[in-house]
Amino acid sequence: MPRRKVRKSRTPDIQYYVVEIASWDWGFSFGIETSKHFPGPFSNYRHLEIRGRILRPKKLKPEEVSLTFLPSASYNPDAQVFDNPTQVGTLNIYGGLLQGLISMPADALTQILLMLTAKHFKYIILNGTGMRYRQAQILHYRLDSKFDNDDLPADA
Repeated sequence: MPRRKVRKSRTPDIQYYVVEIASWDWGFSFGIETSKHFPGPFSNYRHLEIRGRILRPKKLKPEEVSLTFLPSASYNPDAQVFDNPTQVGTLNIYGGLLQGLISMPADALTQILLMLTAKHFKYIILNGTGMRYRQAQILHYRLDSKFDNDDLPADA
């Protein structure tokens, strides 16, 4: 009887994604909630969209990036009740564009908007899994005024 091959569990490689900010926009909507899927009488939707170009990894084909940050009060430090979260966002490549959908604490939105208005933030540094099937998970991110490629591990 032939031996079965044992599949080794694959530890995901950590990849850094660096985006140079070109522009941003903030959207807001408010109204009566009509969906049965969301509790409460009101619908309150805010999101921050940041567009830019990818600086790293160099091997990534799409140069244009669109990241959508969705603020939620449930991510604020005093309200965190998550059990073993696996990611804070996702990246995917679709139609020649690198798109991201990323969570953020709602209480950070005001300060981030102020820093973007003052043109202080110039880069977004994200780290997560490497692209697989045109998708990646984001484990951590930061917005920063400077970026030094030597501060990060070698590009995989």
